[in-house]
Amino acid sequence: MKYLITESQLDKTIFKYLDNQDFIQIKKDGRIYFVNSEDDEYSILFYDKSNDDECYVYHKLIDEISSFFSLSERDSKKIIKDWVENTLQVNIKYLISISHKSAMEVELTNIITESQLETFLLRRFTMDELESLKDDYNYAMDEEDFEDSADRDDYAYELLEKFIDRHKGEEFLQYGDDTEFYAKRSDYIGALLKFLNSN
Repeated sequence: MKYLITESQLDKTIFKYLDNQDFIQIKKDGRIYFVNSEDDEYSILFYDKSNDDECYVYHKLIDEISSFFSLSERDSKKIIKDWVENTLQVNIKYLISISHKSAMEVELTNIITESQLETFLLRRFTMDELESLKDDYNYAMDEEDFEDSADRDDYAYELLEKFIDRHKGEEFLQYGDDTEFYAKRSDYIGALLKFLNSN
């Protein structure tokens, strides 16, 4: 016998599933991190009030919801967004899937706000270069056959790394320490990801 479940019933079921994860909330520097334990170095998701009401979600949670409840990635992201809004009593402007765990670090401080975005990027790249990158990105997102959100995000991350490495100049080469070089590059990757997902 088959049982039909309404959309609202499914939402409640997934809300309960997420509630039962017993995430611990850590408030730090205008952000709320959801972690499994207070000693965790990386969060599962975090909400950033100071950064245009954005929520960043580690892709494994999206894939877990998609797989367990037989949902598309888009529907899973929407329900996670609704759950965070309900849990924190906030309105989220963007929900962004993150495939690289390092970007979910609780101590992360290098996110660029939307109001700073264009000025920050134009220090390093021309608008023509940025628009060309966006065209390449949009074409790939439309034409490539990605297995899941992690596969898609890995492709985007690799595209940005290659773009930055092609355009690196004195600003990057002045760093003799590899750690500083990659920390600087991660600032641009974060800003470019936001640019590619902007209107």
